[in-house]
Amino acid sequence: MYLNDINEELINAYLVIRNNLEQLILILDGHQSAHSESYFYAIRDVEPALLTSIERAGRFIYLNKTAFNGLYRVNRRGEFNVPFGNYKNPILYERENLEALSSFLIGVYLSCQDYAEFLELHAQVDDVIYLDPPYQPIGKYSDFKRYTKNQFGEQDQRKLARIFDKLANLGAYPILSNSYSELVLELYRHHVITVVDSNRAINKNAAGRGPVREVIVTPRS
Repeated sequence: MYLNDINEELINAYLVIRNNLEQLILILDGHQSAHSESYFYAIRDVEPALLTSIERAGRFIYLNKTAFNGLYRVNRRGEFNVPFGNYKNPILYERENLEALSSFLIGVYLSCQDYAEFLELHAQVDDVIYLDPPYQPIGKYSDFKRYTKNQFGEQDQRKLARIFDKLANLGAYPILSNSYSELVLELYRHHVITVVDSNRAINKNAAGRGPVREVIVTPRS
């Protein structure tokens, strides 16, 4: 199994969970005991490159669990900029889940690479390939592009659609999720598009939180 993501913090966290779980748990326990709003912003301001891989994973998980709505967003310099979540008693981890993930990741090939380059190197006939890009925005405030410092815009969506076609023509079985939007429906009109409802907790207005329409795209046989 191969797992690739452009987010260095995420892939580092997976590697640490697999290889250094007990040391990571000690760091998370330290974050848990020190947690406060001022502590959150102090940790957010730390430059990840100055940390060890285990400290970096602990920072990533701590911020993800205590930032507003569990949102992951960075600015153009690649700096995490989500505000404090103001949770009364955030739970940073559940040991059973981390142990299960650690075991699952044994033998998994983990990489942090541009997805197009990764697929060019590894995609083969009969492979099942799940593609989970930053979603195409469907409104003024539905910005899903700031997952890394390099935003994922319309031309990137079009490039992805061409790669999806290439994978299908290769004889692989790509599966893609994205927003239910005019652009996505156009790009994948020659494939099978299944519309699903997905719950969302992040919205500028509380009334707008809840089920939203998304699509799952698979090749037409």
